[in-house]
Amino acid sequence: MKNLKSLLLFCLLFSVSTVSNAQSLKSFYDSCSIDSLNGEKVYENVDERAEYPGGMGTFYKTFGQNVKFKKSNTALGCTKVIIVLIISPKGSMSVLCSSSDIDILIDKFKQWKPGIQRGKKVYTQIRLVSYIKFG
Repeated sequence: MKNLKSLLLFCLLFSVSTVSNAQSLKSFYDSCSIDSLNGEKVYENVDERAEYPGGMGTFYKTFGQNVKFKKSNTALGCTKVIIVLIISPKGSMSVLCSSSDIDILIDKFKQWKPGIQRGKKVYTQIRLVSYIKFG
């Protein structure tokens, strides 16, 4: 009976934690959203997604080499980073917002292949989540 109570308590705490994390993630995304840029619509869903040259593995490798974390982040040993990027119709990348206090060296990234909606190159919003371990 004691094990059952412990299991139920664990499940309840896990459920509350999961709901809380989901709510804070939704709150972050809601606060970090843009509908238009330079008078043009910014799309989250497009017919053809924006692509980084060499794929996302290459993007994350470039990201790892060109992001600078504040000491407060590295002291924790690991951190979860959520980044919202905007890819322009010309393929340039900009950071709309980030969940962590980081500096991203944008000029070190290659141009993206822009997203396409109804045959036209458009602004595309991309959400990325990464877990970083230090040391």
